[in-house]
Amino acid sequence: MAQQRPCLSLLLLGAGILILSQQLTFTGTAGAQRQISLRRRAETETAVMTDYEQQMAEKKAATLEAIEEAAQQDAPSGEDLGNFWVNQPGQLSFEVQFNRGDKVKDLRTVIEKVTGIPPDAQEIRSGGDLLWKDGQFLEALDLSDIWVMDDRDDSPERGEWNPDPEEDMDPLSNPLKISIYAFSAFIGLFWVTQVAGINPYANWPEGPREDWSQVPEELGLRPGQEPYQRPQLLEVDDVTLKDLLKTRKQSNVFK
Repeated sequence: MAQQRPCLSLLLLGAGILILSQQLTFTGTAGAQRQISLRRRAETETAVMTDYEQQMAEKKAATLEAIEEAAQQDAPSGEDLGNFWVNQPGQLSFEVQFNRGDKVKDLRTVIEKVTGIPPDAQEIRSGGDLLWKDGQFLEALDLSDIWVMDDRDDSPERGEWNPDPEEDMDPLSNPLKISIYAFSAFIGLFWVTQVAGINPYANWPEGPREDWSQVPEELGLRPGQEPYQRPQLLEVDDVTLKDLLKTRKQSNVFK
C-alpha cells in the first residue's frame, strides 16, 4: 500500500503537467492569434446581422406607415371641414356637418335619417349637376348649392331646382329674351298685315302702295294694260284730262 501511493501520486502529477503544457501550447502565439481572430469574426458577424435586422425593421415601419396613410385617405380621419345646407324644395332645409373623407353615400345616409327618402330614390344635385357617383368625396363638390328631391314624387308641388325659380319665369329679367320677343312681334305683325293687304310699307323702299281705286281706268295705268308703269300721282286740270281721254278714245276707235 505504501508503494502504490507514491506511484499514484506520480501519475497524478504527470497528468497535471501534461494538461498544463497543452494549455500553455494552445494559449501561445499561434493559439492566441487564432482565438482572437475567431472572437473578432464572431463579433463582426453579430454586428452585420444587427444592421440587417435594423434595416428590415425600418423598411417594415415605412411600409406600415404608407398603408396607414392610404387607409386614412379612403376613410374619414375625423377632421372637421365645416357645415353645409341641404335643401328639399317646398319641404325643408337642414344643416349637415362633414369631415375629411366623407363621400356622397355618407350624405345619402344622413338625408335618409332626416327626410326619410331612401338612398335609391334620392336625386341629389350640386350646382345643378346630378350626383350619381356614391364614391365621390364631398370636399371636391360645390357644397354651397345642394338640393335633394324624392324621385318617387311626380306631383307639381315638387318645386324647382333653382332656389329662386321666379327669376327665370319673369320674361323681363333677361335682355336677350326681351330682344327676341320684340323681333318676333315685329315679324309677326308685318306678315299679318302683308297677308291682309293693309301693310302700308309693302312697297318699301319706293314708298307706300298706291290706291288703285283712285286711278282712272281709262288711263291704262293698271297692271296688265299698256302702257304699263308704276302708279303715279296725277295732277292735271279738267281741260287737260278731257283732252287726254278724247285722244285715248280716238286711238281705240282706229284700232
